[in-house]
Amino acid sequence: AGTDYPLALSACQALGDDLAGGRPYAANVLFLLNANPVHELPQGQRFAEALQKVPLVVSFSPVLDETAAHADLILPALTFLEVWQDDILEGTGYPGIALRQPVVQPVRDGRNPGDVLLQLARAVGGPVAQALPWGSFLDVIKQRIGGMGISWDDLVDKGAWSGLVYFFAAPGSKAWGQVVGRDRLYAPKDGRYDLFARELFALRNLNLEPGTWNLELGLPHFELPTETASADYPFLLISQETMTHSRNWSGIIPTLQETYGLQVDMRWDSWMEIPIKAAHALGIGNGDWVWLESAPGKVRVRARLVEGLWPNAVNVPPGQGHFSVVQWGREENTARRIIGANPYQVLAGGTEKGSGLAAMLPTRVRVYK
Repeated sequence: AGTDYPLALSACQALGDDLAGGRPYAANVLFLLNANPVHELPQGQRFAEALQKVPLVVSFSPVLDETAAHADLILPALTFLEVWQDDILEGTGYPGIALRQPVVQPVRDGRNPGDVLLQLARAVGGPVAQALPWGSFLDVIKQRIGGMGISWDDLVDKGAWSGLVYFFAAPGSKAWGQVVGRDRLYAPKDGRYDLFARELFALRNLNLEPGTWNLELGLPHFELPTETASADYPFLLISQETMTHSRNWSGIIPTLQETYGLQVDMRWDSWMEIPIKAAHALGIGNGDWVWLESAPGKVRVRARLVEGLWPNAVNVPPGQGHFSVVQWGREENTARRIIGANPYQVLAGGTEKGSGLAAMLPTRVRVYK
C-alpha cells in the first residue's frame, strides 16, 4: 500500500484511482477473478471509468456482472460447485484447511482460471513456464497439501483437516523471527507484547523532532470521521448483510431472491430500514417509496419501519442492484433489468489513514419521499 498507508499490505478500495492515475505505474493488463468492483466498491462508476485506461481487461467470471461487462475479454469461470480448491479455516484459533471438491461436471464450457493461467505460462515459455511448471491447478493443490504432511486421501474423504497444534519459539531465537511480525515490515521483533503501538508511533512521528512527538498516536484514541454531522444529511447510513445473503452472488438465483428479505417480508427488491419515530416525523409510512441521498448520489427504495435502530440511523442491506438479462422460467422478456438498488452507489468511500482499511460506513444521508 506504500507510504500513504504504512501499516497496510494492500488497499483494494484505492485500486480504481490508482489505475486511473497510473500509480505506481500504468497497467497494461488487468486480470479480474470473480471480482465485481464496479458493483461492490463505493461509487463504482469511477472504477468503470478507470478500466478504460487499461488496454486489456480480462474477467474470469461465471456470470456477466457489472465489471465483466466492461472487460475486453470474458473467460467463463467454473462455479464453486465445479472446481477443486483449498481454503483456510478461519476464526478457529488453530490451523485448519478445507478442500472444495466438484459435485457436478461442468455444465457449460467454462474452465478453472488456475488451469487457464498455467496454460498461458506454458505458451509464454522461458522463466514464466519454469516458475509455473504444474500441469493443472489440481496439481498445485496436491503439492501444497503434500508440503503440509497431510494425507491427500484422508483430506478428500473428510473434506477438511485441523489440528490443535501451536508453535512456540523462544524470544530472540531464529524461529522467533520467522513467526512474529512476519507480515509487518516495521514491527519490533523483541518478543514484547505492545500495549503502546511502537510501530505506529514510529511511523507517524518519523519526520518530527522528539519534542513535538504525539504520544497519543501510539495509544487507542478517537479520531473524528471525515464526514461530520450536517443538517443537510441528518442520518447515518449503514449497510448490514442479511443471513440470507451470499456475499458472492450476482442477483441471478431465484431461490435467494425469494428468501432475501424474510425478516421484513421483502422479495426481489431492496428496502431501507428506518426508526419508526424518524419515519413518522418525515411523513413516511411502511412500504412507501423514498429517496436515500448522499453527497455522491441517491437511490430509490421502499421504507420498512423498524424498532432497534439508533434514532438517526438507516440501514439498506447490500447485494441488490445488479443488472441482469437472465431469463427465468418461460418468460420471454430478456431486456436488461435491474433488481433492487445498490446502496454502495451512495457511500462516500474513504480509507483509514495508517491501516489502509476501507472506511465506507457510516455515510451521511438524507431521506425524503
